[in-house]
Amino acid sequence: MKLKKILATTAASVIAVSALAANSSANIYVPEEKEATLDDMASGNWLITLYRTGDDKRPDIDFGIDLTKVRDITFYGEIVVGAKGEEKGLTLEDFDFTTMDDKFGGACITSANGGTIGSKDKNEDGTDNELYKKYNWNNSATDGSDQSTDEWWGFPLPGDSAEGSSDLGDGTNQSGASYTKSNIMKYLNPYSYSYHKKISADNAWVEGGTLYRVGLQEWQNNEYFNFKVNLCIIADENGQFIIAFDEKGKNLTADEANKLKTEYETPKADAPSNTEASGTQASSEGTKNPENTGDATGSGSTANTAATTSASSSSDSSSNVGLIIGIVAAVVVVIVVVVIIVVKKKK
Repeated sequence: MKLKKILATTAASVIAVSALAANSSANIYVPEEKEATLDDMASGNWLITLYRTGDDKRPDIDFGIDLTKVRDITFYGEIVVGAKGEEKGLTLEDFDFTTMDDKFGGACITSANGGTIGSKDKNEDGTDNELYKKYNWNNSATDGSDQSTDEWWGFPLPGDSAEGSSDLGDGTNQSGASYTKSNIMKYLNPYSYSYHKKISADNAWVEGGTLYRVGLQEWQNNEYFNFKVNLCIIADENGQFIIAFDEKGKNLTADEANKLKTEYETPKADAPSNTEASGTQASSEGTKNPENTGDATGSGSTANTAATTSASSSSDSSSNVGLIIGIVAAVVVVIVVVVIIVVKKKK
C-alpha cells in the first residue's frame, strides 16, 4: 500500500472517530427569537411560564387559566442537528439511535414557587418550607412518588417495546431507548416524537404562588444534536384543553394546537432507514419496520436526580473521550511504523 493511501485511510479513520464523539450527546433546542413566555434559562430546558407576577426584572404573565387544573402535559418535537453538528457537516442520518441510552434524555419539569408557596428560605422556626420543597422544580414520577424522577432516555423506533429492550427483554430493539425509566418518548414519524406526562392529584398545583412553569429538560449539554419542541399542549385531568404553545412560546388557540397535533401524529413515511450511523449496524429485524409499539410503558427506575444523572452521563462521555484518544493514538503508531518500513525499503 502506498504511503499516501495509508495517510488518507488514517485521516478517514480520525474523522469517523470524531463523528462517534459527536453522536454521543444531545441538547434542547431553544430559538433565539422567542416570546416572553419561553423562559430564558440554560439550553438544557425548554421552559414555558404560565404565570408570573411581582418580578421587577421580567414582565407579568397571566393567561387567566386555573393553574390548579393542570394535570396533563404533552410535548411534540423532533431531533435536529445542532449548531456544532452543522459545523462538522453532520446530518440527521448521522444520529445513532442504538447508543442513546444514558446519552440523550431528561425529564418533564413542573415548578411553582413564591407567594404562599414560599421560597428556599427557611421558616422562622428553622424548618424547611414544605410547599416550596414539593412544588419548586418538581420532576416526580407519574405515580406521584418522590423517590423517582419522571425521566426519559433515548428514542424508540417502530417495533421497539419493553420486551425487546436490553434491560427488560431479549435485546432485539433497534434503538437504545430505556424502558426502565418512568416515561418514554413515543415514535410518531422519522425523527419525530411526543412525550406525555400526567400529574397526579397529590402533585397538582395549589393557588397563591407567583411563578408557575412547565418544561422539558435534556440533561446532556452538547450541541451536535438537539431535541426541538414544536408544540406543548396542557390539559386537565379529563384531557380537556387548557392552553398550548408553539416552539417559540407563542400562545395557541385550541384549534391551532389540534391542527398541529393532527399534523405531527399523522404517519408520513417509514422509520429512518439508516440506523448504522458511526459504524453501528442495526439488527436485520429493524429493516422490516413492524407496527409501532414504542409507547409501551416501562417500570419505574431507581431514584436519580437531574444532577446525579448529569454526572453519570458526563462520566460516560469522559470514557468515550478516553477511548477516542486511544484509537487516535493507535492510528498514529501505525503510521509511524509504516513510514519506518517504507523508509527502510527505500534504503
